[in-house]
Amino acid sequence: MAGLTPTGLDIKRLPDVLEDIVASEQTNIDPNIVARDDELLGQLNNIIAVALAEQWELAQAVNDNFNLLKAEGTNLDDLGALTGTSRIGATKSSTASQKYGGT
Repeated sequence: MAGLTPTGLDIKRLPDVLEDIVASEQTNIDPNIVARDDELLGQLNNIIAVALAEQWELAQAVNDNFNLLKAEGTNLDDLGALTGTSRIGATKSSTASQKYGGT
């Protein structure tokens, strides 16, 4: 089942969204309905499914920004602010000069 679960967010992918649309059409319109990609209904279903799948992906992106291991940039800074943690500022790095003395 897609959505928020006890283990986290489980999103629907494009094939699942498309399958749900066709199943709903078969339930609510006609059990024999066929939505092939080369027909108008199939093309409309694909357009709608892409938009809905993008909404699921947006929900995933929002959810990921509350995960320290997945957040980045400003979102990571914002997450750190919620926990009272700030990033370590940029510092210069250095190394001892090493020369390859190959044979």
